Amino acid sequence: MEAFGKTHAGKEVSTREFAVAIGKDTGIDVMAFLEKNRTAPDAGRVVVSATDWLADLDNSIIVYGSRAEAAANEAAARRLQETARIKWTNVTIPIKADRDVTDSDLKGRHVILVGRPMTNSLTDRYRSTFPVTFGSGSVTIGKEVYAHEKTVIVTAGMNPVDPRYTVVAVAGLSAGATYSVAETVVGQSQSADLMVAPAGGLLQPRVTPREAAPVVAGASR
Repeated sequence: MEAFGKTHAGKEVSTREFAVAIGKDTGIDVMAFLEKNRTAPDAGRVVVSATDWLADLDNSIIVYGSRAEAAANEAAARRLQETARIKWTNVTIPIKADRDVTDSDLKGRHVILVGRPMTNSLTDRYRSTFPVTFGSGSVTIGKEVYAHEKTVIVTAGMNPVDPRYTVVAVAGLSAGATYSVAETVVGQSQSADLMVAPAGGLLQPRVTPREAAPVVAGASR
């Protein structure tokens, strides 16, 4: 992999080029493996990490939602920006409102979206990228529904504008919940594409349940 990286540094390459090169050096039929797993039950979603961007702040951007709860989302974005700067590499990540961002802003970057779909138009636009389903006041993971207003979700997918990077939603089911998670997510070390904190608890990585009966976890009354 090191040799491949040096040979192709700064160039765009296809999955097939990478697989063929690795296969040639190792004798492993990488393309056959990829083709086989492309039809596996979970092959439709590539697992990425919700914290990859923390190691690449120079190539990241924070986009906060202005559809609703704009002031809280912007405050959460600035809290996230400052916490990442202090705790990581002293890099200040640029911030933009969803109404001001363009596809060129998102290319070549990890995109951190602050706010759920009803408050952030980009989270709404990219909602199919994430391994969760957002409702107007809830989030569904597999067959579990979380509806407590203090619930927070941090979830990642591939950046639709540039699949070499991730898009991450940092979202609470209320303005206060979104603000509360903005600092917490920076301290996470788990490599997971989904973390959830039901009813304001601690962020925990989750495995999407497959067969569980529908339940409502921690619903507000």
